[in-house]
Amino acid sequence: RKQAILAATAGGLVLLAVVLFWRPLQATWYANLGAIQQTRLELTAYDPQKFDSVTLDRVRRENSAGLAPAQANFARALAIDPDQRSALLRRAQIALSVGDYSAALDDAERLWQAGNRDDTTRLTYGDALVADGQVDPAAEAVDGLEWAEPRLRGQAWYRYWVNQDYRRAADAWSTV
Repeated sequence: RKQAILAATAGGLVLLAVVLFWRPLQATWYANLGAIQQTRLELTAYDPQKFDSVTLDRVRRENSAGLAPAQANFARALAIDPDQRSALLRRAQIALSVGDYSAALDDAERLWQAGNRDDTTRLTYGDALVADGQVDPAAEAVDGLEWAEPRLRGQAWYRYWVNQDYRRAADAWSTV
């Protein structure tokens, strides 16, 4: 009799947990599925012998159609949980790579407004602010991060200067 009561209580607690956490779990599922699809596409194009000429931005630009399934899963995750960190972060990074700077800033600002202040979010938010020409807020967002300066210098070169986007290159260097 006690075992039946314990089993029913445990089952009820599990059911309650599923009901309470179903949407966040489902959003995380779609975000992770999108991350796997994105990573699979990016890694197939990666050549460690040419890491300096085949940048992640270039891979994403040249394979933007191939990123559609991942993007669809990020959108599914965000439809369920509009502040899903992984989906927003990955979408912002892809948008930066393909030159959709307003979309990148929208997603990065949503991350920021949701209270995310981890290093990756700060770097991505800083990148999006630089792309939008907001040098001072970008510098503020990345202030104190160990990798901020080399990252901004690198992106000034390979994301902007090489693509003849001189204003954004100058903004990235000014942010440093």
